[in-house]
Amino acid sequence: MTATTMITRALRLLRIVFNPGQAAGPQELAEGLITANDMLDEFTTQRANIYNIGTAAYPLTTTVGAYLIGPGQTIAAPRPLKIERAGILVANPNGTGTIRWPLELLTEKEWDAIAIKIKTSPVPTKLFIDNAWPYATINLLPIPTFSIGTAPKLELSTWSQLTDFPDLVTDETFPPGYEETLTFNLAVRLAPSFGRNCSDKEMERIELVAATSLAGIRGLNLAIEQGERATEEWKAQEPDNNPAPATEARQ
Repeated sequence: MTATTMITRALRLLRIVFNPGQAAGPQELAEGLITANDMLDEFTTQRANIYNIGTAAYPLTTTVGAYLIGPGQTIAAPRPLKIERAGILVANPNGTGTIRWPLELLTEKEWDAIAIKIKTSPVPTKLFIDNAWPYATINLLPIPTFSIGTAPKLELSTWSQLTDFPDLVTDETFPPGYEETLTFNLAVRLAPSFGRNCSDKEMERIELVAATSLAGIRGLNLAIEQGERATEEWKAQEPDNNPAPATEARQ
């Protein structure tokens, strides 16, 4: 779905655009694009609107404890809106595959409370992200120190952000249910700016579909999140899935 398609559909719901072949005007499209991206940005700040937790792994550098994350940075990935969980992947010394050591995610207050931040260890146990913009810094403790050739990786599971429309013609894809939700909610947001030619009853229907469709995807996303948490809690009770991290070494 392109931004032009979504904006035109929203304006057709409001009966500002009448005919199926009629296109919205340049001013309507320009303002509609801004409003659509503002809506997507707002939706992305709420976990219930997030349809997926994406996981990726990034190589670490020995003796380096701080990593900038963002496009073109040391960790070349989108700045995470929120890290849901994190871990360290290391090669299995007793065979093939890898072992995952979970990382404790620290708040800013917990990070500031650590007086000495120069401890080293082959496997870090704590992570703090400062949430700076446009690039954030990920800090690891203890600082990873390991032999060249045996580099561990940092695994991050982060919120998959709803993609903004870069322009009016780029085709963006969304999971099932999102196109209707976005189109009807956009119509609700455009009505104060452009007015409406639809009846009060039609507007009530637009608002109802906007609310119920959004509630539907939120309910599904929360059900998935609760299922993931239940699985994590179950795994945490299994001794083999919760190994003790490597012993820290002091610098």
